[in-house]
Amino acid sequence: SLAAAKLLSALQLGQDQLYLRSTLQSALFCEDCCSIVGQNRQILEEAFALYSRRLRFPGQSAGDLMTFSAWIDFLQACNAQDFGASSNAWNLAFTLGREVRVDEYRSFRHMELSWSEFLVCIGAVVRLSSGFSSGLFLDRLLEFIEVHVVQAVH
Repeated sequence: SLAAAKLLSALQLGQDQLYLRSTLQSALFCEDCCSIVGQNRQILEEAFALYSRRLRFPGQSAGDLMTFSAWIDFLQACNAQDFGASSNAWNLAFTLGREVRVDEYRSFRHMELSWSEFLVCIGAVVRLSSGFSSGLFLDRLLEFIEVHVVQAVH
């Protein structure tokens, strides 16, 4: 109805998440970020392989997905709070990095990350860290990977 449409427009529901997603995408999807990920691909793959085997859902056999619980475990091991990403931001980073799948309601897929989603979630942690600046995003991404992700793997 018209009244419901006006209410939704006035409340601007989801506008802040839309803003976060768009600023994440503009900061992350560029050639320089691709270079950083490419240069650190081995450590990122090790982290994904290590944590995708942890805290699996019952009956889950494939090792190519990381559960939400394993994502939280990974960020704790990374000491993401020391990087400036509060534990409250970890859930939002998971959500921002996830691919939207409206047809996934019969499985736990909505609570898991693929390899590519994992990479975007790492970018989301950097985006949500305190003092975010688009000009410093590349340096902060490199720091998070080379210091904090390495720490979680070793």
